[in-house]
Amino acid sequence: MWSDEAIGVMDAIGVERFSIEASGWSGPLAIHLTARHPDRVSRLVLTGTFARLMADEQNPGAVDPALVEAGIELLVANWGTGVLVDVLGIEPGAHGRERLARYERAAAARSDVRALCETLVRADARPLLASIAAETLVVDVENPLIGREQAHYLRSTIPHARMAEISREWRWQVAGDEPSAELPVILEFLTGTHSERDVERQVVVMMFADVVGSTGIAARLGDREWADVLGELSQGLSSLVAQHGGHLVNQVGDGFLLVFGTASRAIACARELVGLGERLGTPLRIGVHAGECQVTGTDLRGVSVHAGARIMAMAGRSEIVASDVVRSLADGRARFVSRGLHELRGVPGAFELFTVLAAIAPSP
Repeated sequence: MWSDEAIGVMDAIGVERFSIEASGWSGPLAIHLTARHPDRVSRLVLTGTFARLMADEQNPGAVDPALVEAGIELLVANWGTGVLVDVLGIEPGAHGRERLARYERAAAARSDVRALCETLVRADARPLLASIAAETLVVDVENPLIGREQAHYLRSTIPHARMAEISREWRWQVAGDEPSAELPVILEFLTGTHSERDVERQVVVMMFADVVGSTGIAARLGDREWADVLGELSQGLSSLVAQHGGHLVNQVGDGFLLVFGTASRAIACARELVGLGERLGTPLRIGVHAGECQVTGTDLRGVSVHAGARIMAMAGRSEIVASDVVRSLADGRARFVSRGLHELRGVPGAFELFTVLAAIAPSP
């Protein structure tokens, strides 16, 4: 098997633990390797890829099987001519087809293409996702072949996954191109470092939210149904956040980090999210804070971020807790009830926290 061969290579060169970055067709292989060898893979990056390419009842956002079959026939008949341009529906740019033709001829002989394609398109790594132990970054990039639903499915099903959304037009990356937009995000995830020139400090209004009692809910529903419910929550949350002018920074399992342009918009959105969580049976607890952060690519860092997470931890089921700075910035439409001064673990100083009265009462 391919995963055993990869481990054999690592053994031969003396590498005990390693990280994997996979994109496109290589996603199922990387998932299989990571799940089968948890003691060897430390981190996993899945960029514009999938657990299963072909669509079925449980994978509706994937590629129609008839289209896959037609693509295989086209590849087999024209391999070595740059046919990937036609199959992927991409704009190759100057000399792009010539580069892809060389790539195809170097990658595989035409006689092997059908067997290779059949293996790749029928691979199904979905049963392995829930067993991945490695910290995982799912990079959601636009791709003409792979729907963005695939990234959301991977993120919601892999236990330790978070997602970075990259807004750019998909193109075939070749030597000599400018670095891709996702490269800094991937490098920081893998190494924990970043270029200081890419760092800027901003005062942001941030919201942390997660599902209360998610372990029990997942145990009651089972992995597949829990993934469906979490996906529905993610979609509903994304819609509400967009309506209030915010955006998702990242998601780790059933936890969300969001940012907003104003405290009032964050509070208004939080109140609607409480209702969404109750309707779906995924009650949320929410913390809202504002402060100066390091903004690097699509990520936030700094003491204020830690404070925001601690504030959320103070909330109960369907409860919104905000810091005093948020209360002072918000307009008069929201009602705040003081909870007194609190020390937040790992964060210097004391914070006056407030319960935000939600639009609805939580279910018993």
